[in-house]
Amino acid sequence: MSKKSEKMKKYGHPRNVCLILFSRQRHKCYYCKTDLVEEAKAGRVPHIDHKVPKSLGGKRSNGWTDLFNLCLTCEWCDSIKNN
Repeated sequence: MSKKSEKMKKYGHPRNVCLILFSRQRHKCYYCKTDLVEEAKAGRVPHIDHKVPKSLGGKRSNGWTDLFNLCLTCEWCDSIKNN
């Protein structure tokens, strides 16, 4: 298995999901509106997050066609977010 396949399997989200979310959010963090392009240039990778945590009844995304509960966040917002 290639490293790329291993990484996609590890995180569970294909690249298409990231691109769709990136476009839908106009390159901004869902919470703080930080420019994710600038974050990536600084070496900080955006994170995929559930808007409503699964532990609080949020729907699990089944494949890349069901993205209603997913969003992209900056590293900072993902690290401070709790359910």
